[in-house]
Amino acid sequence: MGLAINPDTELPQWSHKFIENLDQLIVMSVVPGQSGQKYIESSHEKTQRLVSILKEHNFEGTIEADGGVTLENAGQCFTDGARAFVGGSAIIGQNDVRGIIREFRDTILKSRRRLLIQKANELGGKELVNEWIDLHVVGEKKNQLIQIAKELGFN
Repeated sequence: MGLAINPDTELPQWSHKFIENLDQLIVMSVVPGQSGQKYIESSHEKTQRLVSILKEHNFEGTIEADGGVTLENAGQCFTDGARAFVGGSAIIGQNDVRGIIREFRDTILKSRRRLLIQKANELGGKELVNEWIDLHVVGEKKNQLIQIAKELGFN
């Protein structure tokens, strides 16, 4: 069971009693019905607010950012709490659809790694960050983790 929330709508109070039964909450980040729209920037803050409310009500489902998701904002959508993404025109009609999807995955993965490094720092400081990074084999993944930790000032 899912619930969609339009861009100009907040999560209605009456829905709180159903939250723990939801499988998905769709945050419409464009006005429904018209393809090719730009992501509504206030959807970032809205998603972050919703994450707090959903946690309070034992939500175990997925939050979806629906519409206008691009390579430029997908990482922030993940950081906000979305785990499913809709950005049709960012993918459909592109010359290399597989390549674009791969770039989306890489963008999301980098955001996920950033969150994990931040959590490690929160739990055990720079020492835990470095220990966690050292668990990874040498290569591109470890190099990316080191770079993210440097960007965050944890390494």
